[in-house]
Amino acid sequence: MTVVKKRYNKFLVGIASVLLTVIITIGLISYGTFSASVVYADDLVEYTNSDTGYKIIIEDDADLLTDDEESKLVTAMKPITKYGNAYYLAAYGQTGEDSDISDKRYNERFGDPGTVNGVVFLVNMDANSMYLSGNGEFPYWLDEGTAQKIISECVPVYNSEGNYACAEYIFNKYFDAIEASDREFHYETVGEDVKSDNETESNSSEDNIRVKNTETGYESVIIDEADLISSGEEKALLEDMSPFTKYGNAVFYTINKNKGVTSEVATSKFWELYGQDSSGSIFIIDMINRQIYIYSDGEVYNTVTRAKAATVVDNVYRYASNKEYYKCAGEAFRELSTIMDGGKVAAPMKLASNILLASIMGLIIAYWIVRAFSTVPKASEKELLAAIQAQQNLLNYRKVFTHQTRRYDPPSSSSSGGGGGGGGGGGGGGGGAGHGF
Repeated sequence: MTVVKKRYNKFLVGIASVLLTVIITIGLISYGTFSASVVYADDLVEYTNSDTGYKIIIEDDADLLTDDEESKLVTAMKPITKYGNAYYLAAYGQTGEDSDISDKRYNERFGDPGTVNGVVFLVNMDANSMYLSGNGEFPYWLDEGTAQKIISECVPVYNSEGNYACAEYIFNKYFDAIEASDREFHYETVGEDVKSDNETESNSSEDNIRVKNTETGYESVIIDEADLISSGEEKALLEDMSPFTKYGNAVFYTINKNKGVTSEVATSKFWELYGQDSSGSIFIIDMINRQIYIYSDGEVYNTVTRAKAATVVDNVYRYASNKEYYKCAGEAFRELSTIMDGGKVAAPMKLASNILLASIMGLIIAYWIVRAFSTVPKASEKELLAAIQAQQNLLNYRKVFTHQTRRYDPPSSSSSGGGGGGGGGGGGGGGGAGHGF
């Protein structure tokens, strides 16, 4: 009875060890992956322009500004309310991409970001990033890449002078850009819908939109053969692609005809446009094979490796599954730009793998703990005798011949083996990754 009780106690210790080990291991591997709870500022700083009805909201969840700085920032933001809303958001404890956070909070405070004029300056403390977004008609009034240019110019201001100086700079520069524009809808599709005077032959044969980065010479190109995104979404996508053109050409390509294997179609199209080893990436949505794929080449491929491309397509394929093709492409190019800038991209699939790995490691560790605690002590002679129920001795046994059989066992035909082929090769230095949807 004493032995059974000891074993039972050790069994309970073992079970507890299993649970504790798995929990601790998962916690260690996943530490830092999950964001804190969403935090909202206790008090909003608000102002309404009585002439236009547009508003200013300062929502400092991360408590980056003093009360005096918030008051001064309202003054800097006021001119924008002549044309739309102005929103400063210092976010803490948020989950998701900057664009999603910006759109969600703008929608909560002002309305649909697709139709309600305004600008959002987001400081995301969890991602250590800044994001500037024009809403409503604002993106159509300004030149391509204006928001990204303002953000880039603000980085040294932020590093040298701090949060308030950066925010003030952002809103002043954005207002200057609005004032410098004629505040008219400036966007024209070059391709099937509208034919320009200087349109090339390639542009007239397919829905092909090109915007060149005058500083680097690289291009943003949209070839939407499958007609997956609207004219307005094309304009927004060009904004998303613009930062990437600091490093290489950016191509968005959609097809709805069977042109072969998706990866090969993407590679061929990129080479057709720029040749082999040119720096850049192409993101394709293949409606026939239900695949998305990213191919990178040249200098870009040194940074956007197959593994990183796989992370990006893992993150965005669900948008394609939900027929949100602009979101899919826009997020893909934003993440590619983040990678090229040296930033990190969230990898939820990798998190799932880490949790699975943690569970396996925890179970292995727990097994050895249970085994150590469950070692059965050597039984005494008295316990052994008590456990014996029966014993049989065979004495004076004899061998008796009964029968004989034959079995044919031919020699093996060959015992040698080998392998051939150790070489390999391939053209080009690029690569990529894809995902079904």
